[in-house]
Amino acid sequence: MADILTTAVSDRICTHMNDDHADAVLLYAKNLWQPPYRHRRPP
Repeated sequence: MADILTTAVSDRICTHMNDDHADAVLLYAKNLWQPPYRHRRPP
């Protein structure tokens, strides 16, 4: 049986995380985000 993550469920999860765990969400964002790779020209 497949679990379906509906928009309503996703909204509840996001609201809960933002309301009750904002510090953790910020840590996730800071640690998981990676800037896009850009080619650097040699000096």
